[in-house]
Amino acid sequence: MSAFKLPSIELEQLVDYVEKLGLQKAEAERELHKLTENKKVAMAVALLNCADVKGTQAHKEAIAMTDEGVVMYIDKIADAKKLVTELTSKISAQEHRLRLFQTLSANERREKGFYQRLGDLYGKVYKPCN
Repeated sequence: MSAFKLPSIELEQLVDYVEKLGLQKAEAERELHKLTENKKVAMAVALLNCADVKGTQAHKEAIAMTDEGVVMYIDKIADAKKLVTELTSKISAQEHRLRLFQTLSANERREKGFYQRLGDLYGKVYKPCN
C-alpha cells in the first residue's frame, strides 16, 4: 500500500501539474476553435472567388475545398485536435492517480481507526492484573 503513497510535497506538485495541464488544454482548445473558424472564413472566401465559375453548388464547393487557403488548415486543425486529445489523456491519467492516492489515504486512515478501536476494545476487555 505504501508504494502509492505520495508525500505532501509530491501531492502538491501533482495538483499543480494537473492545473498546468488544464491551462494548456484550454489554450489548445482555443487555438483549435480559432483554426476551425479561420478555415470557415477561408472556405467562404474561396466560394466567393469561384462564384463566376459555371457549375453546380457542389462543384463550386469542391473547387473551394481544394483552395490553398482552405487546405492549409487541414494539418493545423489535425495537429490541434491531437494536442487537445493528448492533454485530455494526460489530465485523466493524473486525476486517476490523485483519486487512487485519495482512496489509499482514506483506506489507511480507516485502517488506523480500526486498529485504534481494536486496541481500545482490547484494553477494556483485558485489564492488566495488578
